[in-house]
Amino acid sequence: MQKPETITSLLPGDDAQTSPRPAAARGRPVAGVDKRLQIIEGARLAFIRDGFDSVSMNDVCIATGVSKSTLYSYFRDKEELFAALIEEERGKHANWIWSILEGDGDVVTKLTRLGEQFVEISAQDWAIRAQRTVLGVAERMPQLARRFYESGAGRSEQRLARFLAAEVAGGNLRIDDPLLAARQFIALCLAAHAKPRLYQIMSAPPKVSEANHVAASAVAMFMAAYGAPPP
Repeated sequence: MQKPETITSLLPGDDAQTSPRPAAARGRPVAGVDKRLQIIEGARLAFIRDGFDSVSMNDVCIATGVSKSTLYSYFRDKEELFAALIEEERGKHANWIWSILEGDGDVVTKLTRLGEQFVEISAQDWAIRAQRTVLGVAERMPQLARRFYESGAGRSEQRLARFLAAEVAGGNLRIDDPLLAARQFIALCLAAHAKPRLYQIMSAPPKVSEANHVAASAVAMFMAAYGAPPP
């Protein structure tokens, strides 16, 4: 499966005005464009321009070029729309990422490839800005924070846990709690770059060589703890 193109920025930043968008996202309906996608694209533009807190549903209508009745027939409120936007972006990469676990190679090879993707994607501008936005409103919008987690990190943990459980059954790993082990592996992949990026300690995503180094180290630590001994 071909790797998707790089995801563009979702929220305000230095590069927010450099990514071209279809006419639907500039407030003009486009023939043949799905209404839901048209709304998401228009909302993306509004969030980029003004930020999540400043945008109203009326602003989304203007940016999208649809009526309020049409907008509310698809999304109940701004929080649901933002969550759908994030899920749309995540979906572009989901099939690619998880196809790694179904491809060729032993458990170390698959975890290494998966880890490289976790390191790279989690430190991208769009992912960091989305996290900052959600964390900033989590206390007053807990339902948005919960959906953001469950559709992203939570889903990844569950999917990886199923893979680890299968490897345990195949005798390749020794794990008592696959879900905990999945969370530990993901945390190892995120520690070096995602958190420093989140708190603006690092200004740019890691280079490919740096991401690969972090992933290799994460796999080495993980296998030291959970690898099955050779027969």
